[in-house]
Amino acid sequence: MASSEEILQMAIIGIPRLAERIIELPDEQRERALKAVEQSYLQTVLDTDSAEDEARQWVGRMMDTLRAEVADRARDETEITVGHEHFASLERLMKLLVRPGPATSQGG
Repeated sequence: MASSEEILQMAIIGIPRLAERIIELPDEQRERALKAVEQSYLQTVLDTDSAEDEARQWVGRMMDTLRAEVADRARDETEITVGHEHFASLERLMKLLVRPGPATSQGG
């Protein structure tokens, strides 16, 4: 079974693929999909025995990243280029990976 930290890392790593799926939805369904993802993330983090405040903060950062990724893809969906925008996506993911989150334990 995966550890709490591994579960959260898998969620972070899955953001680009999830954004890809959401961008394929009609515009009117995207917000509903994002809300469903947010609820799923929150439940997953709470299931790792994280405090609710920490869980909500972490999920908020995740959703900010996911929404930015969806917006980037929506803006560029007709134009396929490799450029600076892809580095911005990678930078957002790396910030999530290195920030201490609810999976970080204190003490020894």
